[in-house]
Amino acid sequence: MKRFIISSLLVLLCRLNGLACGPMAPVHNYYMFSVFNPEYYSAGFEDRLYDFWKRYTGEKRTEAELRATGQDIWDYGDLFFGNGCRYIFQAAHRKHDKLMEHYIGMLVSYDHANSIVEDSWDYPTKDELANRSKVLRKIAEKAREKVNTRLAPQFCLLYMRANLQLERYQENYDFWNLRARKLPPSVFRDYCENLYANAQLHLGWAKDDEKLVRKACDIYARQGDELSLMWLLRNYRNAAGIRKIYSQDPNSPSLVYLIQQFVNGAQETVDQNGSREYIEWVGLPPTYEPDIDRFLTFSRQVVTEGRTRVPCLWLSAAAMLRYLKGDYRQAMADADRAVLANGSERMHDNARCIRLLVSTKCNSLTPEYTRYLRKEFEWLDAKSSENASLPDWEDYYALVKDRVASMNLIPKYRAEGRKEVALLLKGAIEPDWGYAFDRFNDDEPRHSAYSEYVASLDSLTADEMVGYARYLQSQPSDEFERYLISQNYRGRLYFTDYIGTKYLAEGRFAEALRYLKRVPMLYVNGYNDAYPRCSFDFTQPRWLVHQVDNDEGGYGEDYQLPVLAGNYRVDFCRDMLQLQSRYRLAGTDTLRRDLAYELAKRYYQASVYGDCWYISRYEVSWTDSARSWQMDFAQTAVNYLDTCLHYANGDFRMTEECLYAKAYILYNVATSGHWYWINWLTSEEVVRAYDELAAFYRQNRGRVDLYVTRCDVLRDYMDGNP
Repeated sequence: MKRFIISSLLVLLCRLNGLACGPMAPVHNYYMFSVFNPEYYSAGFEDRLYDFWKRYTGEKRTEAELRATGQDIWDYGDLFFGNGCRYIFQAAHRKHDKLMEHYIGMLVSYDHANSIVEDSWDYPTKDELANRSKVLRKIAEKAREKVNTRLAPQFCLLYMRANLQLERYQENYDFWNLRARKLPPSVFRDYCENLYANAQLHLGWAKDDEKLVRKACDIYARQGDELSLMWLLRNYRNAAGIRKIYSQDPNSPSLVYLIQQFVNGAQETVDQNGSREYIEWVGLPPTYEPDIDRFLTFSRQVVTEGRTRVPCLWLSAAAMLRYLKGDYRQAMADADRAVLANGSERMHDNARCIRLLVSTKCNSLTPEYTRYLRKEFEWLDAKSSENASLPDWEDYYALVKDRVASMNLIPKYRAEGRKEVALLLKGAIEPDWGYAFDRFNDDEPRHSAYSEYVASLDSLTADEMVGYARYLQSQPSDEFERYLISQNYRGRLYFTDYIGTKYLAEGRFAEALRYLKRVPMLYVNGYNDAYPRCSFDFTQPRWLVHQVDNDEGGYGEDYQLPVLAGNYRVDFCRDMLQLQSRYRLAGTDTLRRDLAYELAKRYYQASVYGDCWYISRYEVSWTDSARSWQMDFAQTAVNYLDTCLHYANGDFRMTEECLYAKAYILYNVATSGHWYWINWLTSEEVVRAYDELAAFYRQNRGRVDLYVTRCDVLRDYMDGNP
């Protein structure tokens, strides 16, 4: 049995909506309203069950350590319930626990009986189903005999599970009230209660008893069983449905779920400009302004009449909805009241988060307000640390911080001309803003090259980067700015190397060299995770020689990356400065031509299209190109090739190579990033280059080199342009 899964309403359901894989833009419109916590059911039940069996078996290993054993054990579910619960049975045998051995044997029999309907591709026969029912009845009978033993919680659950499979809902309803509800608190008791809710649900449907169905929903809501509620209450996620549930029970746990769904549906509707198809695709009810107004009127009535024990819930919902409507002043008043009103701890946290969001629309960036921002962000950090075991996408407090910063504060600071603070905010909200992946410098973490923060850093010019790096080392008078600086990575070597690389990419080699010379080789080798590539020769003509990583895909576990002897960026800058100086001082046409060709080779190799792209940047994609603030190395190479042609003075080989190189470069630039066929002949510059190369070829048909005669692009071009 791979998982110890309790069957509830979910046995009747299948998940209709799925998520498609594919590229997606960064998301920041996280839901602000979070008072219903499904983690208690989805993760809490399972974790508590595993904790019980870890205590019983004495298991101390983590799931990561289990995976490392190589025994096809991926988690605690595999360990405890795989292979016929063998691991638990062995522990019971060592303890001479005959009762537990008996229980495990019955559990395995139960699982085997259900396997014909759960795991088989084929429909079971009538005989197989009859035998299954016989086995389940026997299990239920034997388990019922043991419900007053030391393992009462386990046998009670097994009895109710067998009844569920036999569709004996009345028996489960009665058994809960007579015996299971008296069990001491435990994960087994909670599972039993979940089955009791299932029994109420089915009996309510059979008897057309809405009260029983409502009670089942309340149990699911209290336990955080979101999937069951998603189906059962799908028609109540609106103002009318909420009003109806409230009229039956002003403190129904189902109201917590319904109000959260309603408010988040309203947020999604606003965020997606009312697109019903997309809103329903993510599983929320589209919520438009008329229904929002009806809810606001009703929530005011609920708070006024005082029948609810959690006015914080209703006031915070009203605050968020008024915020979405643009009524910021009233939203702030509701949020202030919500924070002080009665409610659970999570409801108060939720109200405080909404108040923070609303405050961004009601305040200018005064010292008093930024002190408040620092206090609230530090509180969010503290709450996140309490949930450190959760992945980033499930940490409500981190997601609130992200949305408030990304969608409100960053635009606010930009509007006031404070680009550096907006950039700090981006760095501060990234869940994993730095990580060490080098061999030598564990204290020098790098930012992920694919993060929004690094994309923003990449958009800075070298001079702007200098100013930003200096700002990171400062101590501003503003408390919030000091907090943001403390949340960002400030490694001097990181920014020294980054600034030097930016100057290099802008073609300002002397300024680049001043920074890059200060970067120790220990650091350079630290980010050298592709040594063969980083040792390519930037003096080779890319149009004639393609350098490849011979070790690509051949790294074994024991492979040790060689150590670079020199900083390739420093070498490149020095070489370029020397060539540029000689080019400026060239006294003859021949020398100027030869130097121009050497410069063209280097510029193209260091461009995004060259083998040595890593010289001018840290990462490259197949759709990449030169940024608007960088020197276009590929175009600069073409310009130098034109200079070569100008000074060729009849040199056949130089003319041949320059014409070929120019056509090669322009073709690659025109077709870069296109995995499908495109008509590159629409580019006049490319057409002109191939016209010149084709004319040269036709005039010198017997003399041209093999690399020209074998060029498939040229042949195709000539076939179409005889």
